Amino acid sequence: MYGMASPLTPSRFGRRAFLGIVCVATAMVVLSWFDDLHPVLRATLPARAAAVAGIGAAVHLGIVRQSAAERLLFWLGLGMAVARVWFLGEVSVERAALVVIAAVALMLPLALLLAPRHRRLSWGAATVLLCLVAGGRSILPEAPGGFVALTAFVALFWTLLGVLERHARSADEAWGIAHTDQLTGLANRRAVLHQLEEHIGTGPDHGPTSLLMVDLDRFKALNDAAGHAAGDDALRLVAMALVDVVTDRSLVGRWGGEEFVLLLHGPDALHAAAVAERVRVTVAASSPVTASIGVATRRPDDDVLTWMSRADAALYRAKSAGRNRVEFAPSDDTRVGDSP
Repeated sequence: MYGMASPLTPSRFGRRAFLGIVCVATAMVVLSWFDDLHPVLRATLPARAAAVAGIGAAVHLGIVRQSAAERLLFWLGLGMAVARVWFLGEVSVERAALVVIAAVALMLPLALLLAPRHRRLSWGAATVLLCLVAGGRSILPEAPGGFVALTAFVALFWTLLGVLERHARSADEAWGIAHTDQLTGLANRRAVLHQLEEHIGTGPDHGPTSLLMVDLDRFKALNDAAGHAAGDDALRLVAMALVDVVTDRSLVGRWGGEEFVLLLHGPDALHAAAVAERVRVTVAASSPVTASIGVATRRPDDDVLTWMSRADAALYRAKSAGRNRVEFAPSDDTRVGDSP
């Protein structure tokens, strides 16, 4: 489902929030100097702080994707936790056991959250085994019974997380089915409305946003002449064409019948016009139909109904003016991108 994510699935942090987390992580690494009693941990402090700060800078500059940076931070954090347990055991068995519990409680949920879906089990197992091996080095010789109890706690915690993760995945799949158009795989009408309401609710702080209403020209004639199977094929081709044109930040949905909706985050009216024209050209080139498109850039006083009404009015103008063209809502009518 393009451009939609279930609210049950944790979405990626925004860049500003992610960089804030990097700053907090860097501060925690630096502050750990006061508690790192082992010389090895103190000696690696500058390298650890530099690694966290470097990851944040790489994301900010666009050198590293945010998802990759999140996973790098996870493995860096896990390595720090394991090293801490390993060396703390030489000072205090009790403290080492507490750090094992804290590390598993923090890092195991993160492993299940950040790992690719097909690697969640291996990431979770690696997290548990590394923590237990580091803890067992010092805890097992001194308190074997305590280590057995610690292992049992970790196993129970992992089991409970696994049950919760399976339930969340089932709920996520059900949410996806309810919000996905089964023919095209795009967001359905319910999902589009949800996204529009959510966007309106966030206010105008995210920059200009444009709504494109796309209606296929003479689609009923195609159905009547070639059959509904050909019409379904045309809808799927159009859906793929729309997804190919827009960016990852955009929402593409099927509003119903032969009508589609695109929500473009970021572009101003001129940019939206260029995108709409690319949509028109791509649909005509990749499917047996053409498209009329109405564009409305959001105004501060727009609610969902008025915003969609403006886009729909522009679409009606495109249809009335001869089809296979782009028209803008009156308040942002630049005439850029209209086709003859």
